[in-house]
Amino acid sequence: MTRAPAYVPGSFKGRETGRGPGSWPLVADVDPLCRIGSGVIGEARTGAARQETEWGTLRRSGR
Repeated sequence: MTRAPAYVPGSFKGRETGRGPGSWPLVADVDPLCRIGSGVIGEARTGAARQETEWGTLRRSGR
């Protein structure tokens, strides 16, 4: 999957209307809440790289 040139990581609030490819949520009535800074992204990558085991599937039950 490629990102749009204006892609900015962030958090938002919205109403889930379904699931798309890879079980990504399809969302309507979206309100942006905040942007996630590059330092936070870097810290997350470092923390994930330190994990001793594989993360496994991200499939969720009960949806």
